[in-house]
Amino acid sequence: MNKIRSLGSSVLLIFSSISCQQNRLIFDSTESFRSPAGIEKETPALVYVSYDKMGVAKKDQISADRWKGDDGGFSSGGREDLLLKFYYSNTRGVSLKGLRHTSCFYGNAGDVAREFFEFQNIRNILNEKVEFKVSSDGRMIGIAFNHDKKGRMTFRMSHCNSGKSNFSESKISEWVTGLYFPRKSLTPKRAVASSAEAGFSISDNAQAGKGLPLFELRADFDKNPKSQEVKPWAGLDLRDQQQALKFALLVQKYFYENMANQNPANPDLNFIAQNNKNRYWCHMPWLHIGISGREAIHGMTKERDLVPSVSIPVYKNPSPGSNWGVAYFNGEGCSSIQNVFGTASNPKQVPDFNRAEFKDGTVITKMLFTTSDFPEIKDAYKWKANVSDPGGTERRIQTVRHIQMDIAVKDLSLKGALPALNYWVMSGFYYDPTYDFEKELRQLLGEENPIKGIKNLPKELLKMRPIGVQTGLDSPSTGETVVFPGSFANGAGGRLNGPADNPKTSCLGCHGVAGTTARMIPGFLSVRMLEPYEKNLTLDFNQQFALAKENYETNFED
Repeated sequence: MNKIRSLGSSVLLIFSSISCQQNRLIFDSTESFRSPAGIEKETPALVYVSYDKMGVAKKDQISADRWKGDDGGFSSGGREDLLLKFYYSNTRGVSLKGLRHTSCFYGNAGDVAREFFEFQNIRNILNEKVEFKVSSDGRMIGIAFNHDKKGRMTFRMSHCNSGKSNFSESKISEWVTGLYFPRKSLTPKRAVASSAEAGFSISDNAQAGKGLPLFELRADFDKNPKSQEVKPWAGLDLRDQQQALKFALLVQKYFYENMANQNPANPDLNFIAQNNKNRYWCHMPWLHIGISGREAIHGMTKERDLVPSVSIPVYKNPSPGSNWGVAYFNGEGCSSIQNVFGTASNPKQVPDFNRAEFKDGTVITKMLFTTSDFPEIKDAYKWKANVSDPGGTERRIQTVRHIQMDIAVKDLSLKGALPALNYWVMSGFYYDPTYDFEKELRQLLGEENPIKGIKNLPKELLKMRPIGVQTGLDSPSTGETVVFPGSFANGAGGRLNGPADNPKTSCLGCHGVAGTTARMIPGFLSVRMLEPYEKNLTLDFNQQFALAKENYETNFED
């Protein structure tokens, strides 16, 4: 990544000739020169949050000195009580008093583990020993101990801003109340991986109902035909709005073909990777871990809970909802996953994350669904899934609605793609019942919408509005995000992001920190913010690789 240093500020502005849309928010240009900061600069602390019957948070942030008993801190019994709270809040999500709770940490995982868990004076812990493993990116700690009454206990704890453990310091949500669950609803502990083979499985034991599939992770990478097809978007200039729109619609079609229309009568039987006859698609191993791990019906993992969007009108007043997503990798991407993990039938005992760089031609699509149900999305594409509600972990089969789709493409032929970002570009879509291609985008594109030619395409997917295309990290004033007419971007300063995403970052900005100790929020808002981490961009802008690596590195074999 030394080529980053060759990019001067003038290069960051070469796209400024592209006019900004009126609905774009423009950040101050000084944003590009913020000093980067990583989690290693944070003071180590443990955080435990419980919510009362009205969802109001009670937060306890614990310093290392307090943990060790200094200045009126905890006794050995107090440390035991807290350790058990951390265990239950990361395996069940409901306290013994029937209240929702969560926990996480600040600082680098290695520093936190040494400051807290090398201090062994904890009551009822056999041999007074807490074992721990930390992920190399500093975002996750695996913890194990033997309790003299409860037996062997293992769990994982994540950084408070890891993206999977977000919490509110005031309420579960600013607009959610009454989220009380009685003690009897305690969620059974989800299993953990115990071998390399288990990294290719899931631990959700739900029984699928009539007409519902049971998710099977596709990892028969040795059967990947490794097609060398020329992509229909090859050579397009993404600095041009018309060509950027064409790119977005062509990659949408590329994914939908023989995926969205596998079963015209049953939406739940679409998007099954193994059933695609046109192209090879697969999934990422090692994402089944913990209370956010893959659910049993579609293999979705729990994402950030839905919050109101200040920039996308459809999502300004949503009802409470938890968000769930599943990602698909095309043949080129699957070859890279195989290099790291092997295959389901022949897994590598030690994954080789040094081979995580994706090939030219890789396409990664992530579909996001929500349990939220409000008038604007009532007609969105629907699935049944075994999911939990916002702020909780109790899973049940319920309806989820498709509100967002993100597509990442690595293609060296695309004009405007930056070598500093390994030639990654991203396009996003969100459900909008008012979206009308013929009225809004037909004239700009100059031709028919490519996805209309897909036979038996569910009509709801025609309402997935293309947001735009992101080729860089900086604000839209530089041309590194193109937003299409009628669309609204949800990211920082108008950068590309959808309604399910954190508005303080962007698609590429968040994915760029994968494998590094940089903060996920705000991620990288410019190439300059990325430069200090250029030697650690080994996971090639992919947060699924990052989470899989965290899960593997913090695993205790039981």
